[in-house]
Amino acid sequence: MPNANAADPKTAAARVPKDQVGYSKCVSHHESRGNYKAVGDVSSARGRWQFLDNEWRRGLSFMVANRLVEYGMPKSKTKKLVTHLQSRSIDTWQPIYQDIAFLAALNAKYHWSGWTHWSVNSKCNQLVPTSIRKA
Repeated sequence: MPNANAADPKTAAARVPKDQVGYSKCVSHHESRGNYKAVGDVSSARGRWQFLDNEWRRGLSFMVANRLVEYGMPKSKTKKLVTHLQSRSIDTWQPIYQDIAFLAALNAKYHWSGWTHWSVNSKCNQLVPTSIRKA
């Protein structure tokens, strides 16, 4: 549950929920070995989480902004951030924004709702709660 009174909304928004720590570590290792500067060999995949830059950059910037607002950042402060993120390849985003983006996508509609974006690795899939995987 977001803490709208967090002293630092960026840190709070980037904090991985306890039940998603193992999964996030597995995905990070599988996708980029934890490298925020990673660039895909045959696609536009970028950053630690290997978002497809061509498809994700625009919408993902708004998802980052919305998550920051959920965690207490004034909406007025996110407008310049959205423009900034949209103007740069995801692998050049500050690490904290890449992590916020991952959590925003992973939990977009509800907790765990976006796990299938990274479901290509069966080892990581096993870390998703069975009730979510079977839904």
